[in-house]
Amino acid sequence: MSSSPPTNVVNSLKLVREELLATVDVAAKDLEAFFSNTADGHKLQEGVEGLKQVAGTLAMLQMNGPQCLANALLAVTQDITPGEDAVDEAQVQSLTSGFYMLPRYLEFIENTKTDHPELLLPQINELRASVGEPPLPDSNFFSVPQYPKSMAPSGLVSANDSLTGDRDNMAVRLRHMYQIGLVALLQNKPIKPPLKMMSFALERLANLYRGEAISTLCYTASVALGLAQQGRTELTKPRKAALVNLEKTLRRMIKIDPQGASTLLPRPLTKEYVYWCAISPVEASQKPEVDALLALFGVSRPSYTLQQLREEAEILGGPSINTIESVISVFEEEVESAKRMLELAAEAQSSGELGELEALLAKLSEILAIIGLNASSQRLKEQVETVAEVRSAGGEPDRDKLSQVADALLKIENSVAKFKKQAGYRAVDDNLSESDIANHQLAEAELIVLQEAENGLTLVKRALSAFAESNYDRAHIANVTKTLATIKGGMLLMHKNRCVEVLAKAEQFIDQGLMTEEHPSVLQQLLETFADCVISLEYYVTALQSDKNTDDGILKIAEESITALGLDQ
Repeated sequence: MSSSPPTNVVNSLKLVREELLATVDVAAKDLEAFFSNTADGHKLQEGVEGLKQVAGTLAMLQMNGPQCLANALLAVTQDITPGEDAVDEAQVQSLTSGFYMLPRYLEFIENTKTDHPELLLPQINELRASVGEPPLPDSNFFSVPQYPKSMAPSGLVSANDSLTGDRDNMAVRLRHMYQIGLVALLQNKPIKPPLKMMSFALERLANLYRGEAISTLCYTASVALGLAQQGRTELTKPRKAALVNLEKTLRRMIKIDPQGASTLLPRPLTKEYVYWCAISPVEASQKPEVDALLALFGVSRPSYTLQQLREEAEILGGPSINTIESVISVFEEEVESAKRMLELAAEAQSSGELGELEALLAKLSEILAIIGLNASSQRLKEQVETVAEVRSAGGEPDRDKLSQVADALLKIENSVAKFKKQAGYRAVDDNLSESDIANHQLAEAELIVLQEAENGLTLVKRALSAFAESNYDRAHIANVTKTLATIKGGMLLMHKNRCVEVLAKAEQFIDQGLMTEEHPSVLQQLLETFADCVISLEYYVTALQSDKNTDDGILKIAEESITALGLDQ
C-alpha cells in the first residue's frame, strides 16, 4: 500500500501552494480579529468564506487528509455565533491547532512526496470534539476492499470440539472474560495481562461462531490485540473506544441473537482492527498468520510503520521550515568561518586562531543539537576537545589533528545539507558513510552544472534578442553555439539524453539557419519558434535544480519547436 500521493497532485499543489497558504493565513487572521471583537460578525463570515475556498481547492486537488482538516475547521467556525458569549476556549484552542497544522502538512507533502493523512487525526478529532462530533477512527483514511462473510473457509479458524457445549452460556462467559480485561485496561493497569486475556476470549469466540459473520470480527480483533501485547502499539483514546465498541457489539449480539446467525459483520469496527494488524510491528513468527489475515481482506502492509508515523508527528509539531532554514543558514555562515580559521592556523603554523575556533565550534555543536542532529553535535564536541588539546600544546599546531577536524567538519556539513534538503521532515542518520558524502558532493556538482546551464540559456536569450534588434547582426550570436555546446556537455554528464538531443538540434539551427550569409524571409517567425525551444529548455533545467527526477516530458515543447524549424530529420 503506497503512501505517496500521485505526481500530478504534488505538481498541482506546487502551482496553487502560495495562493492556498495565503488564503489559510487570511482566514486565520480574520478569525483572530473576530475573537478580539466578538461582535464583529463580518470578520467571522470572511473567515468562513476563506475556509470554504480552502476546502474547495483541496477537494479539487483530491487531498483527502488536508480537505478533512479544512472541513473540520469550517464546521467549528460555522458553529460560532457572534456575541458576548461567542468565545469557547475549547474551540479557540482547536482552531489554533488546526490552523497551525494545515500549512505544515501541505509543506510536508510537497517536500517529502509523502501523504500520511493519519497524522492529521489528532487535530481533526480535537476540532470535532469542540462541536460535539464523535472522533474519526485511526482507520479513517485506510481502505479495505473486501470482507469475508465468515472465517470457516479460510482455515485460520478451525473447528474446536471443546466448544460444542452450550453455545449461549459459553458466549456469555467469554464476553465476561473480555469485559474483565477491558475494565483493567481502562483503569490504566499494565496492559499485557488484560490484552492477553481479551485476545484469548476473542479467539475462542471466533471458534465458537466459526461459520457466522461475527467470527470475522472476533478473529481479526484477537490477532490485533495479540500484536498489541508486544507493547509497540500505543493504546490511544480512539483505540480504547474501539475496544469498548467491540464489547457493546458482543453484548448486543449475545442478548438479541445468541446464535449469531442474523448478526451482520460491523464493517467500520472490523476495518479498525484490520488497520491495527496492517500497521502494527510483527515478529517473524507472527508474520504468516497476519499476512494471511490481511490477504482475506484484500490489503497489504502499508509502506510506512507506526514508528515512522510517530517520528513524523513529532516533526510536524516542531519548528516550521522557515525556522529550520534560518537556523541552518546561521550554521552555514559560521561553518565557513570555522573552515577559514582552520586554514589560517595551518598556513601560519600558529595557534593564535585556535581559541576563537574552539568557541565557534562549541557554538556550532549547540546549533546542531537544536535542529536534532545529535550525532553530528556530539562529533563536533569531540572536535572542540581536539582543538583545545592542540591549542594548549602551544607552538606549531599539529597538522594531522587539524586535518581530522577539517574532515569532521566536512562530514557534518554534508549531514546538515542532507537535513536541509529534506526540509527537516525526515529523521536523518547523521552518521554518514563515505558513499553518502560522495553522493552529496556529486549532488552539489550537479547543481553547479544546472546553475551554469541556466545562466548559459539566459545569455542565449539575450544574444537572440540583440540579434533581432540589430537587424540581424551575426556578431551578437557568434558565441551562442559555443554556449549551447557547453550546456550540452553538462547535460551529457548528467545522462539527460533527451535534453542533449534538443541542444544538438539547437546548435544546428544557429549554424545552418542564422550564421549563413542569407537569412530566410520568415526569419522573425523562426526566431520566435526557436525562443519557445530555449524557454522550454530553461524551464526544464530550472525544474531539475529542485527535483533531479523531473519528468523530461517537459521538453516536449522544445521538441515540437525543433520539428517546426525542420530540424527533426
